[in-house]
Amino acid sequence: MLLDFWASWCSPCRQAAPRVAALYRKHKDDGLEIIGICMDEVSADGEQASEDLGMSWPQVIDGKGPYTEAALRYAVDVPPRMVLIGRNGEVAALHVYPFDEASTVETEAAIIAALQARE
Repeated sequence: MLLDFWASWCSPCRQAAPRVAALYRKHKDDGLEIIGICMDEVSADGEQASEDLGMSWPQVIDGKGPYTEAALRYAVDVPPRMVLIGRNGEVAALHVYPFDEASTVETEAAIIAALQARE
């Protein structure tokens, strides 16, 4: 499970969205699930951005910004952030985000390792 903390006004988030989408398409049949947690304070902005950016995975868009429950739980105050949770329910990676080619390779390696980990 990849928790993607993002916002419509976050240019690195927008830049990474196509890379996240490509990773999702590549690994969803292997069991990768993504939940987007939009940190916009205007729900309509997040809804429009998720559609524009092709984020086809489930989104939490509640208009609470940094006070959405998941952001508080994982101590995320500003996007972009990702939390990768392994099959065993433990955090597998915290510092991954596919900004460019190198970080996409790093993110994919973490995803593959988490998918292969035993419970």
